Amino acid sequence: MELQELVGLEVSTICFVRDYFEVQFDGPVLRCLASSNITRDEMSVSFPANGSRDALCSLIGRTVAELKFRDNEECAIRFAGNWILTIKLDPGSRVGPEALHLIPVPNGPVFIW
Repeated sequence: MELQELVGLEVSTICFVRDYFEVQFDGPVLRCLASSNITRDEMSVSFPANGSRDALCSLIGRTVAELKFRDNEECAIRFAGNWILTIKLDPGSRVGPEALHLIPVPNGPVFIW
């Protein structure tokens, strides 16, 4: 599965795990381990700042409309309602060696950036 295959899928769950979060799509899971930002219109908040969890939970039930991926820069996901989740992929924005995981199916392979 490629990241582009998330387009058209609906967010079923947002899961917060200590210092990262997961966006779940009734099967596929996108694990965000690096600096990330969520925007809509004039609102912009970075995870884990105050308000970021509420903003991320606003994605539940929204469909991925577009995904732009720039290797070693960022992954920007636009959802219905013009919500945009941006995950930074550059080494300076990472807490550890990895920034993003895609788990296409439960107990399946993990794609890592």
